[in-house]
Amino acid sequence: MGSVNFHLRLRCASDKTLSFHHHLARPPQTHTHVCERRPLHARRALNASKKRGRSQNVALSGITNVAKTSEVQGRLEGELQRLSAKLGLNLDLRVVWMPDETASLSGEVKNGSIYIYEAEEEKAVQTLKHEVVDHIITSRIVKPLVDLINLLIKAREAEIYREKRSLLKCF
Repeated sequence: MGSVNFHLRLRCASDKTLSFHHHLARPPQTHTHVCERRPLHARRALNASKKRGRSQNVALSGITNVAKTSEVQGRLEGELQRLSAKLGLNLDLRVVWMPDETASLSGEVKNGSIYIYEAEEEKAVQTLKHEVVDHIITSRIVKPLVDLINLLIKAREAEIYREKRSLLKCF
């Protein structure tokens, strides 16, 4: 199938209009948005270098990471609330920060949660914004279109089945 372009304008609670342009190479079957961060060869090289030089201060870094995780998680939750209020939408989503340097994704939306895999705080916030916009586009524009196309396919299949039955009666 060909590509599809969407242009979305959202009016915020503050009467500002936000415009987003989205390009789909092909219509999604089911949506789990992925953002490729690194090519496969780069991820493999990173994994190999990590295996060669593991840190000796695992216990100390674990304590620091817990505090940092709580801080970044709180910032992401606040940012999600801010975006919801600014857009005037009840997004009914939660955000989960799961930093993973080796992940091939920056973030994704699954089962009502936005999972952010970026380790750096600023990149994590940018990924959250991207995933929120993508979720809005997918849930409000793409999903209804896919549902409509699926209904048309189902109706056509029923029509084809009736035609086959009538042809078989001739034999």
